[in-house]
Formats: sequence, structure tokens, C-alpha cells
Amino acid sequence: MLLGAAVFLFPYLQKALEVDNSLMVWFLEEDPALEPYHEFQQHFGNDEVVIMVYNRKEGLLNTAELKKLRAFSDSLIKSEDIAGLIGVGNARTVSSGTFNSTTRALIPKGDFTVIEVEQALRENPFLRDQLFNEDYTTTRLIIQPRQSADFDKRRGDILNYIYSTALHYLPSEQTYFGGIGVIYQGLNQLSKTDFSRFLGLGYLMMFILIWLIYHRLIYVIYAVGTIAFSTYYTLGIYGLLGYRLNLMSALIPMIIILLCIMDVMHILNEKGKLSKEYKGDELVRKSLAGVWKPCLFTTLTTMAGFLSLLVSPMAVLKEFGAFSALGIALGLFFSYLLGAALLPKVRNGRAQINTSKRLLSLESFIMRYKKQVSAGLIALVGLAVWGTWRIVTDTFTIGYFPEDHSVYQDSENIEKHWGYYMPLDILVYPADSLDMRSPVVLERLSHFSDSLEQLSGIAEVRSYHSLYKGPLEERYGDKWQEKLYSKTLTKNIARRSEQYYPELVRHFATPDYSLGRLYLTSKMTTARGLTAKMDSIKSIASRVLGETASIKPSGYQSLYAGIVNYITQSQINSFAMAVLLIFLLVWLFLKDLRLSLISLLPNFFPVFFMLGFMGWAGIYLDSATASIAAIVLSFSIDDTIHFVYHYRKSKREGYTSGEARRLTIMHVGRAIVLTSTVLFFGYILMVFGELKSVVYFGLLTAIAIAGALFSQLVIFPLLLARFDR
Repeated sequence: MLLGAAVFLFPYLQKALEVDNSLMVWFLEEDPALEPYHEFQQHFGNDEVVIMVYNRKEGLLNTAELKKLRAFSDSLIKSEDIAGLIGVGNARTVSSGTFNSTTRALIPKGDFTVIEVEQALRENPFLRDQLFNEDYTTTRLIIQPRQSADFDKRRGDILNYIYSTALHYLPSEQTYFGGIGVIYQGLNQLSKTDFSRFLGLGYLMMFILIWLIYHRLIYVIYAVGTIAFSTYYTLGIYGLLGYRLNLMSALIPMIIILLCIMDVMHILNEKGKLSKEYKGDELVRKSLAGVWKPCLFTTLTTMAGFLSLLVSPMAVLKEFGAFSALGIALGLFFSYLLGAALLPKVRNGRAQINTSKRLLSLESFIMRYKKQVSAGLIALVGLAVWGTWRIVTDTFTIGYFPEDHSVYQDSENIEKHWGYYMPLDILVYPADSLDMRSPVVLERLSHFSDSLEQLSGIAEVRSYHSLYKGPLEERYGDKWQEKLYSKTLTKNIARRSEQYYPELVRHFATPDYSLGRLYLTSKMTTARGLTAKMDSIKSIASRVLGETASIKPSGYQSLYAGIVNYITQSQINSFAMAVLLIFLLVWLFLKDLRLSLISLLPNFFPVFFMLGFMGWAGIYLDSATASIAAIVLSFSIDDTIHFVYHYRKSKREGYTSGEARRLTIMHVGRAIVLTSTVLFFGYILMVFGELKSVVYFGLLTAIAIAGALFSQLVIFPLLLARFDR
């Protein structure tokens, strides 16, 4: 049956291994924040425009360069995947004055002179500013892919087509690409690379350590099989339900490794302990039965920690929590299934690393110097809590890339040669009885744009009113804004714009002019910085537009700005839910309120230890680390349950509290040290990744593992000695 299910799930496993880091995977379908985003796409198309900047220090106003740009544009717009293009190659200009009735291509297909192009650009300053920088050494193209139901799947192919077409006509070292889609695709590629690389390296490191510890190949096969089967079925079901890997779900296999290794090594540890009393099949049955109850409850508590992410307002965290919990449950199932099948076939392979004497020496030292150890512990906790208060909740998507990555480098070069380029879209709603052509709306939008351009980090502001600036400024100079109230002039310009520049008009207004678009280019910034900028824009809109029109931020950046609040809610809600669920399960397991509280307390240390490190190291609490506190608490409690289970069992056998504590440290302490060692070195490898989310996850998990080991061997014995005499 399992083999049949594996065959059935194989194509869905392949689907799951596709990567999708688009913004939409972070939001729930019913999220009201998506309404303006979908409204924008409905009226203005795909917001994932590609910003292409071509720089040539010798200048671009020569026939050779202009012909290359014309050929590139002609080739690009032939594709059905390209909905629109604003660039030098396909730009049109009025032939002999703004109010003339004929237009011509800025760069004709036949012969032309550079003087003609320069003259046309001087007569159309709006067009010139859209296409070139001041000294004509850099040009910008805005490429809009066509919106489609399967766009997320085809994004990579469309971008590769744009890249290859550009490479055919233009030198790659002088051509730079930016925009939301470019960032998404870069994250997708890095996610896939790091996923396969560190999944393999993590497996290899852990299995080498298991071999070094036990010197039994069958134990390595046991661990490999448990992890592989759990991962295979989890990702197969993940793909079956229509999901694909993203920044968060790419971590699910590493979560499965972490929990499976713990279960496997506790089973092997129990087998080593009972090997003097039992042999063969009976030894395996007794070993599996001996840790069944603590393994079951560690699985339930860990699942509870991950399922607590279901209270998050972020879709990606709900998905991550649910499937991590599934993988953890499958890990327990396969550890017992394969344990029953494989372990009887090998003689005992007790750990070759003897830690019992050292652990007893440590316990004796802690008990002898309780006050000093407690004082040092209080100081350490205080430092960790202080660091926790220093954490900044923010996210910076392009900051996930290493600085030598092409996406990061292209972004830097675009800002260097062109300026701030990241699109920031705002929907404009004229008041009742008005539309985007109404003189009062045009005049208010003009002043609104002037005010926005004074904001730090804003490079340019364009809207429907921008189409009026060129012709009016040419005729009336600095008094052009006053002429926006002239119904005759504005009506004439509106008609000519619709006739000669339909693409630009549709770029800024819907066909019935009842809805407009304000297009800003801003500095690449963090979500927190973008939120502050949005608040400033709304404040200015309220003051300048008044009752003439209202605005609503839309497109990618408005959603991106809201992530900060979601991150904070996710961390608080999920951690609180995890604490509650885990405490209830521990209480159910122990049926002792006082011992349950004592057992839970030391597990807060690795959480604050890890968060404190984040605060002191300046690591953001962001979309990649939003669930980290609940995750740390979930796996930290596992060792506590094994510890307290054996401790209470020893007490019931007649040992004193001190004797039970020492016996537990000798037996379970060894398994805790070994599992922590294997996991620490497996996860610390991830710091060599390229994607910062992978690096941070590996680093913070390794730090939390070290903190959890400290809490079990130092803090928990102190608490037991003080409160469970």
C-alpha cells in the first residue's frame, strides 16, 4: 500500500519541487488587502513590469545604438507574452508640433538623422524624461508581461525570453534588469539551489555523524529511510493539494530531518540501554515500547507548535505550519515502522561516545555551585531579554540576495545610471460627477505630484495629468498649471492623446476615465520604510486632493508594506498559541501541574537566547523568521519530555529526586547531547547558503539547539532540584 501511494504521489512530488516566491503566496484569498491589488490588475494589467536600463557612457544618440534599440523593441513586442512596452524603440512623437494631426515613430524603420530624433525629443519633454536621462547616456524601457492564469508558472520562461532577446541586440554588461518579477524569479532560483544543496549536505553531515557515533551502517540506513520516506510523502501530499515550494515551505524537509533524527536517536539510545537485559526481536519491541509514550507526546507537542501557525494572518505561514506538522507525524510513523523492520537485523550498536561520566560531573558542579550558576544564568537571561527588545520587525526582499548576485548588482546599477526605479502604484478615484479629464482633477493631481516629488526616496511621479504638462508647458511656460482649468485646451489635449498615444493613456486611466493610476518610482526600501512612505502619501493626498479625488495604494508594494504588521501578529499569535497548546499537552502527559510548569519553563530559554542573538546581531524579524519562536519552542520541548518521563519513572521505582535526576542525566542526557550535536552541525552548514533566509534559518536554528541543550543540562536540573525535592 505504501509503495502504491509512493508511485501515485511521484508526479505531485515533482510539482511540489517547483518554486513560487510570488507575493500572492503570502496572503489569504479573502484578505481585504488584495482588493486594490486585483482591481489594479483588472484595469491596468500585470503589475510585475520589468524595468530594463541600457547604459552606454559614449552616449545613445547615434544611429547605430538607436537602430539596435528599435530592433530589440520590434522583436520583443512580437511575443504574445508581452502586453506592452514603453521605450525608445516603439515610441511615437508628433511630427510638427503638439497640436498637429500627424505622428511618426521616434526612430523610423528607414533612414533618419540623429538631429531629427533630438528635435522630436525637445518638442516632447514628457516623452524625453520617460526614455532618457539628462545626458542621453542611459535609456529606460518598461516591459509589461501579459497577465494570465498561469503567469506564476510561466514567469521564468517569459523573463528568459526578455533576457535572451536583449542579449541578441545589446551588450549584456551594459544592460540591467529590475522589478518585482525579476526579484521573484531570482528568489525562486536561489530557493531551488539552496534547497537541493543544503538538503543534501544536511543529510550527509548528519549521517556521517550517526556513523561516527554508532559505527553501524544499518543505523544510518534507518535514519536515511525514516527521513526520506517522511519527506517524500509530505512533499507528495503538498504537491497533490496544489502547493509549490516557497521561501518558507522549502524549510519543511529540514524540519523533518530535525524531528526524525531526534526520534531515531532516542529509540537507539533506549535500545542501547536495554541491550544487557534483552536480545533480538524482544529487545527491539521493548525499545520501541519504552520510548513510545514520550515520542508520541513529543510528536504531539511539536505538531501543536507548528499548528499554532494556523492563527497567523499570512497564508504562507499557515501552509508551512500545517505541512510541517504532517511531516512530523509521518516521521514518528516511519521511525517505528522502519525500526521494527530494520533493528532486529543488527546486533546492538550502542553509542561509542561515552558522555555519562562527564554529564554527571557537570550535574555535580551545578549542584555544588547553585548560587553562582543561578546568578550567571540570571545575567545571561537578562542579556538575552535585552537583545530581544532590540529586535526590529521588518523585511527587505532584495536583501535576501548576496551582494554579488546578478539581481542585486543590476538593482544597484539601475539606481546608479537611472535613479530610483521601483514602481509604486496608486489608484486614483475621482469624486462623483468627475473623471480623470476633469480640469479640477487634473489641477489637483498636478499639485499632488509636485508635493510627492519633495518626499525623500521618490524619483518621479507620473499620472494622467502628466500628458498635459508637455504641450501646455511648451506653449505657456511656467504658467502651464493655470491652463489646466481651460476646458477647451484640456479637451483638445485629451482627444489628441487618445488618438496619438493610446498606450500611454491606458497606462494612466481606464477607458471611461472613472479610475486613474498614479505611478511613482521610489528607492528600494524595507517594508517598514515603505509603510512610512505610504502613510506620508496618504496624508498629503488628504490635504491636497481634498474631496476632488481619493487614492488607494495598490500593486505589489502596497501589499509588501503590510507584511510588517502581519509578521508581528504572526509571531505573537503563534507563540502564544504554541505555549498554550504545548503546556496543555505536557500537563496531559504528566498529570502534574507543578511538574508541567517546571518542565515548560526551561524551554523559554532557547527562545529568548535565539531572539536575543537576533537583536544583538541586527537580524530582522521578517517574513523568513516570523515563525521562529514557535518552532524553537516546539522542538526544544521534545528533549524535556524525554527527560521528565525517565525522571518520573525513576522516582516511581523508589529513587530519590537527586538519584532520579542523576540516573536520567546518565541515560537521557547522552541522547540529548548526541542529537544536539548531530543537529547543530547539520544546521550550521546552512550559513554557507546564498539565500539569506536559508542562512538565517540555519544559523538561528543552530543557536537555538545550543540554547536548548544548555537549558536541559543546566536550567532544568536546577529547577528540579529547587522545586521538586
